[in-house]
Parts: sequence; C-alpha cells; structure tokens
Amino acid sequence: MDAGGGEQLRLAAVRDQLIREEDSIVFALIERAKRPRNTPAYSAAAAAAGSLAEFFVREAEVLHAKAGHYQKPEDVPFFSQDLPPPVFPTKGRPKVLHPFASLVCVNDAIWKMYFNELLPLFTADGDDGNYAETVALDFACLQVHVVHKHFF
Repeated sequence: MDAGGGEQLRLAAVRDQLIREEDSIVFALIERAKRPRNTPAYSAAAAAAGSLAEFFVREAEVLHAKAGHYQKPEDVPFFSQDLPPPVFPTKGRPKVLHPFASLVCVNDAIWKMYFNELLPLFTADGDDGNYAETVALDFACLQVHVVHKHFF
C-alpha cells in the first residue's frame, strides 16, 4: 500500500494477486464439484421469482449491498436493479480503472458460461436434494469469477 492508501501497481504485486485469485477460483470450483449438478435448483418453473439460483443470488446481493459491497466501479452485481444503499458508511476508494471500464459488464456472459458450459464440465449428473447448499456454492463460484473478471 502506498501512503495514500492505494495499491501499488508493481509487476510483483500484480503477479501475487493473480496467483491468489487463481487459487480462489480453483478452490471455489473444487468445493462446488463435491455436489452433483442438482438441476432442479436452476428451474425457473419452480417459483414465480425465477429459479432458486436466481433468487439466492439476488437476495445475497441485496445483503452484500447493505453491507457496502458494490461501491467500487469494478464490483458489479449480477442483478443491479433496485439494490439498496449501504447501511453502514463505506470508505472512498481510489479509482484504479479507466472511466470507460464502468461501461463494460460481462456478468450476463459469465452467468451463461458458468451455468451452461462450465458447470456441466465439473459436476456429476445427479440430484441429492441439497439445493440451497448447491446454489450457495454456485454463488461463491460466480463471485470469484466476477471479482476477478478483469484478469480473464
């Protein structure tokens, strides 16, 4: 950290951060792979609010927003409509990204890729009925992909 509280953008620091982020992604996927696919958790026909996965992510993002998450331009929720303001004060952060970066949102592509392409590659077919735990693990995987999307 420099005197102003901002991160130093040195090659060694960036390399270390990328290694930590890679570990976070791999560990989240390993944890999710311990559960079968549990396809009913992704069926929109189950409820008027969409699938359990959509419901879980929406509600988790509301809670995260109340706690002060999504205040930095690089933190973009999947469902940004009607997120509440933070309940607790948040500290201003130095702007690191170019201003046009806030216009780029790949969350829809990440969502589709995760559920349609990636999930079938590393989960076994099956249904153990643990849908809430399954979508909580999916949320963890989605979060590490979104948080680290600027490195893909």
